[in-house]
Amino acid sequence: MRDQWYWLIEARHKLHDASKLLDKAYWQLTRPTNEDDDLDAEEKITEACRLAVDAVGLFIENMFPSGQGEGEGENND
Repeated sequence: MRDQWYWLIEARHKLHDASKLLDKAYWQLTRPTNEDDDLDAEEKITEACRLAVDAVGLFIENMFPSGQGEGEGENND
């Protein structure tokens, strides 16, 4: 049986991988070695964003199952 917090570990790994990709993209953009570095960096940024969105999705799915988030749809001004 999977640990009930397994999803949190998975989300953490996704965020860690996203961070590494963003770091690589940063260095490619600040110290390009060839013309393709900009395009490769853009692909890394896109993948990092996808991983971050996946991690946030895991968090929301598991912290607020069945869309039962606290105050959902309410204006709490």
